[in-house]
Amino acid sequence: MSRRKSREQAFIFLFQNSFTKEDIDKIAETAKMAEDTKIDDFTIELFRGVVKNREKIHLYIERNLRGWKINRISRVAMAIMEISVYEMLFEKSVPVEVSINEAVELAKKYGNKDESAYINGVLGSINKEIIKERQSLEGN
Repeated sequence: MSRRKSREQAFIFLFQNSFTKEDIDKIAETAKMAEDTKIDDFTIELFRGVVKNREKIHLYIERNLRGWKINRISRVAMAIMEISVYEMLFEKSVPVEVSINEAVELAKKYGNKDESAYINGVLGSINKEIIKERQSLEGN
C-alpha cells in the first residue's frame, strides 16, 4: 500500500475515532468486516502515534489557528492536521513538504472548499514554529 493510501486510511480511522473513541484494533476489525480491507503498518503507526501524542499535537494546532478556536475546527480538518503534525514532529523520514501536501490533498478530497487552503496555512505556521524550536535547541 502506498503511503498516500495509508494516510487516507489513517485519516478515516482517526475521523471515526473522533466520534467513537474506539482504538485502532476495534476500528480495523469493523473495517475488515465491512469490506475487504488490508491495513498496513504505516496506517497503524500513524493512528497510534496521533492518539498517543494528541495533546502535544493539539497544542501546536491551537497555537497556530488564525480566527478559530480548536473546538470549532471540523473533525475532518482536525484528523487531517493531526496526521500531518504527527509526521512533522515524529516521522523524520517524511519531508515536511510531503506531509503538508498530502494533508492538503486529503482536505481537497474530504473537506469543504475552503479547508484545504486553511489547513495549508495552519500547517505552514506549525512548520515555522517547529523550525524555530529546533534552531533554538541547536543554538543552546
